[in-house]
Amino acid sequence: MAGEWIPIDCNLGTKPEVMEIVGLTGQPVEVVGWRLIQLWSWAAMNTADGVLRTTPATIGMVCGGDESFWQAVAEVGWLTFDGKTCTIAGWDKRFSKAAKARANAAKRQDSFRKSRQSNAAPLRQRDASVVVRNAGPSPEERRGEKKTEEITPTTTSNGCTTKASSQPIAASASSDFVSDDPRECWQAFRDAWTACKRAAPLGTALNAIDPPRAYLDLWRAGDAKAALAALGQLGECRFFEKPISLSQFLNVWPKIETGGYRERKGSTSSKADDKPPPERWLDNYQPSNYRRPREVMELASKMKRAE
Repeated sequence: MAGEWIPIDCNLGTKPEVMEIVGLTGQPVEVVGWRLIQLWSWAAMNTADGVLRTTPATIGMVCGGDESFWQAVAEVGWLTFDGKTCTIAGWDKRFSKAAKARANAAKRQDSFRKSRQSNAAPLRQRDASVVVRNAGPSPEERRGEKKTEEITPTTTSNGCTTKASSQPIAASASSDFVSDDPRECWQAFRDAWTACKRAAPLGTALNAIDPPRAYLDLWRAGDAKAALAALGQLGECRFFEKPISLSQFLNVWPKIETGGYRERKGSTSSKADDKPPPERWLDNYQPSNYRRPREVMELASKMKRAE
């Protein structure tokens, strides 16, 4: 975890004030820079307004150097000594809490701008694909012009020559259809759903090219082909009295695929070992008449005397 910190310029060693301090004191630039960093760090831990109750000699004991060194720092305008107090120049602008908050805010803004720039390219590609997908008909199509198909002659087995179109045949919506594009899978599923009599009509939003979220989750799980096969078996399911909706189908399609929902709703299949309940008590299980406690005692004494 980071502790207290102060902002330091990258060109601290080449600032005119630092070079002037080097010329006044004869100290190397790295010594001058380190002593200044020690002064600012010590002040950040002990003052909130940049004013310290200290003298040049005391600063020398804490941050290094002698009294003449810190007098030289005061001569370039970075310190001001007034009796027993010392004021650091530019404190509010560089070392105060407000200055640190501004520095952190600028860092966050820079990170935010970089993240937006990195995400801009995928968003532009997505918007371009949406524009192409939703584009209207071409000028030729609006004028009713039709493109001519290239005709390729082919020879049959009996020697006759026929002409066949070179246009590719569209994939049919069968249970064997599978594609890496969810839009193509959704189109095949939608065509099969429209052709099924036990499937309820889809809404306007579900007729779009992009698949709904529920079907997209199904496609991501790798169950698009199995769900399409279950849709082909929906006509055998007599359990549903009304056409089933898409949301209901996406919840029950695994059971449909395994042969469920074939019986009508409410019907029960009888088993071979089912027996009807008895219409009357058998003699062996006929309950005895009720006897009062006194009668029970008399009967017990009679049975004891008979023994």
